[in-house]
Order: sequence, then structure tokens, then C-alpha cells
Amino acid sequence: ENFYYVYYVSDYFDSSARTFAIIRSFSAVPAHGAFGAIMGHFFMKYCFTKKQGNLFLCILIPFLLHGFYNFLAEDYFIVSFLLVVISWIIVLRMFSRLKKSQKTKKTEYEKKV
Repeated sequence: ENFYYVYYVSDYFDSSARTFAIIRSFSAVPAHGAFGAIMGHFFMKYCFTKKQGNLFLCILIPFLLHGFYNFLAEDYFIVSFLLVVISWIIVLRMFSRLKKSQKTKKTEYEKKV
């Protein structure tokens, strides 16, 4: 995906491939990391705590965020960068809440095999 944007879409923006690659390194790489972390969070909830709806959310939320990012990245780079920042704030809040709940949990949810 990044090769496509760097080599083909950079011509559309009258930008060099190197400049476009640097810009994408500060937006696309963190975006994919955040979307993967959100996917992992919902998959973890599906596997270890609640089955209801979390597998669907595991696919749906990163899919929508990635779609919005791709749509906004072409014309509204600042807005797409803001989406990346908001995604990382959500990731950090989700995992801090998870860390807090792990400290206070009384029983293990995992089944012993």
C-alpha cells in the first residue's frame, strides 16, 4: 500500500517520492499500528472475556478507521493525521483501562485445558 502511494500518488500531488515517503512515515505507519492495536484489543476481548460482538468489532472498527484514513489522506492530510492521533489516544485509553482492570480482577477468565 505504501509503495503505491509513494510511487504513484506522489505524482498526483506534484511531490517527490522521497518527500511523500517521509510524510507517510509519520502518518501511515503509526496509523496501521493503531488500527492493529485496536483490532488486537477486540480480539483479546473475544478470546478471553466476552464472545458477544467482539469478533465483529475486531474487523469492523479497524476497517472503518482505515477506510476513513485512506479517504482523507488523499485530499485532507491534516485531518487524516488528526485521525491517527485520535486513534492512538483511543488505543492508550483502552489499554490503560485494561491494565487497571487486570490489577483489580479477582478471578481468571481463561479456561484451563
